[in-house]
Order: sequence, then C-alpha cells, then structure tokens
Amino acid sequence: MIKIFSILLMLLGCSDNYELIDSVTRFNKQSGELEILQESGEWVEKKSIKIKEKTNSVSTDSNDKFSENNMTYFLL
Repeated sequence: MIKIFSILLMLLGCSDNYELIDSVTRFNKQSGELEILQESGEWVEKKSIKIKEKTNSVSTDSNDKFSENNMTYFLL
C-alpha cells in the first residue's frame, strides 16, 4: 500500500514544467518565458537573446560612426 501511495505521489509531483511549441521553441511554465533551442543544445530565454542582439547592434553602430569619423579625418 505504501509503494502504491509513493508511486502515485511521484506521478503527481512530476508535472511538466515546459510546453513544447515547436521543435526549437518551448514555454517555461515556471518563469512564463519563451525559450529558444540554440545550436549548442542549450535552451536560452528569448528575452536574453533580444537583449544580446540589441547590445550587438549598438556596438556595430558605434563602430560605423568611428569609421565615418576616420574617413572624414583622412579626407581633410
């Protein structure tokens, strides 16, 4: 009887924390965030991917401005 009770308790306690949306996207029920599967096999929150892309685009914009300033300096 105790074994049946413990098995039942395990089954109820092992709820699925993720809802698979497609093969590379899942919903984390605990955090409420979407996660994207990376090529490395790691699941990363979509929010952190957007932040990383935004940071990269800002750094490339500053590099473009630096190049433009150098071109102006050489043209003068």
